[in-house]
Amino acid sequence: MSNKIRVDAPLVILHGDEMAQVAFARILETFVTSRLEIPLVEIDLSAENRLVSNGQVVIDAIEALRKHGVGIKNAGMTVNRSQLGELLAKHPEIDGTRLHPLATKSPNGAIRKGIGGNITREDIEFRNLKFSRPEWIGRDIVVDTMEFGGIKDSYNELSRATGVVKLMFVGASGDPVELHRREVNKGDPWLLATNDLEEVKAWAHRFFQRAIGEKRDIYLGLKDTVIAGYDGVMRAAIEEIFDRDYREQVEALGLSYHYELIDAQAARLVANPPERALWGCRTTPPAASSTSWWSSSSVMVFPTARSRSPSRA
Repeated sequence: MSNKIRVDAPLVILHGDEMAQVAFARILETFVTSRLEIPLVEIDLSAENRLVSNGQVVIDAIEALRKHGVGIKNAGMTVNRSQLGELLAKHPEIDGTRLHPLATKSPNGAIRKGIGGNITREDIEFRNLKFSRPEWIGRDIVVDTMEFGGIKDSYNELSRATGVVKLMFVGASGDPVELHRREVNKGDPWLLATNDLEEVKAWAHRFFQRAIGEKRDIYLGLKDTVIAGYDGVMRAAIEEIFDRDYREQVEALGLSYHYELIDAQAARLVANPPERALWGCRTTPPAASSTSWWSSSSVMVFPTARSRSPSRA
């Protein structure tokens, strides 16, 4: 006779990426499958499977959570432009120009919206792992933010009544084109951010010249895959300048250049600070990441009655 506790209601398991997934599998074995006789609904939410399925697995995850009511999500990876290129090269049958946003963006926002509830993040500490705490004494890291664009040159407003916000573009022809609209309620906040690409390029030259002059390793953090039409454009312009005008000088001095999504980069710099670096980012404050010494998993709890049908529109 089994000593396991029998549970009839299924538990949704959303798998993730890389070393977090290795740890997650061990956690499931130790705390779930070895103790409970429970049906598992397992869905692969790894970055590669989200791409290959063109985001369909995110929809599958939402539907499973809505049906069964509770699930555990492992940490996943949001690919940057370089990682996306590597995955597309691995799967040449995929047309990169026809990807749905769910294929490349973080699935967390879509899941929260789809289940009409919350994703509660919990860190699981590994007490049997030894690690060296970061040595901040003697480290010299300078943050160089763009002094224009983003929040500085944005327009924000509180809706004075319930209605529709429209984004209109008027070009040289004088003909207005509606780019976006959204229904808002009275008191809802909204924000329009703009930037000047020539100013971004000028900042890039000053940024790289400073790093070379002060002999600092270079870190650049943006949200290029999350906001492709804003951060993605800025990253492309900045890295074009780096490759054309500064890469050889940087490598000749023995310096290094690192680009990552800003939240992952913030976690890296906190956990493993370089000795001497220049860190560039835009005026919006970098997102903090709680992933450092622990494998992170998420428990989703939501009211079934309020859940809405997921949409890929």
